[in-house]
Amino acid sequence: MGVERDVAFLPKPNEVALVLADELPAASAVTAAFGLVFDGDCLLLTQLRDATRAWDLPGGHVDPGETPEAAMQREVYEETAIHVERPRLFAYQRLSMLGLKPAGYPFPYPHSYLVFYRAAVRRIDPFVPTEEVQARAFLPPEQVRQTCWAHRTPALYEAAREDAAAYPLIS
Repeated sequence: MGVERDVAFLPKPNEVALVLADELPAASAVTAAFGLVFDGDCLLLTQLRDATRAWDLPGGHVDPGETPEAAMQREVYEETAIHVERPRLFAYQRLSMLGLKPAGYPFPYPHSYLVFYRAAVRRIDPFVPTEEVQARAFLPPEQVRQTCWAHRTPALYEAAREDAAAYPLIS
């Protein structure tokens, strides 16, 4: 869908490609999973205490022995206190290291993946702030587009928003 070169969060040189897909890349190379959870046209975001990320998509690293889908469900709950259901793989980002493997690089080399699932809300539990997360909210498009996350991944957000409108995952 789109390719970026030398993104700031990876050692350089690198390339990040966004792929809309319904098939998981090699699970052993998936390092993180995220939830695209909509309520109408509002997207669930988590407000992280890390000021560089602020409002961000809930998700995180896949633990050893955990599937990417289970990681997404766990991370969404840990960051928002929302249980999700009916996850459907929507997209992935292929992170490619184009140079020599950096010393101490902890991820699969030369390619690793961040996966994105669309999911429906099953249950909303009371939210309690943590050391990592200070709030959760379903934000409307005009607010989502102002977030750092949407500025980093506008094509992913717009494709997910269109998909949510066309194929709502109603609980």
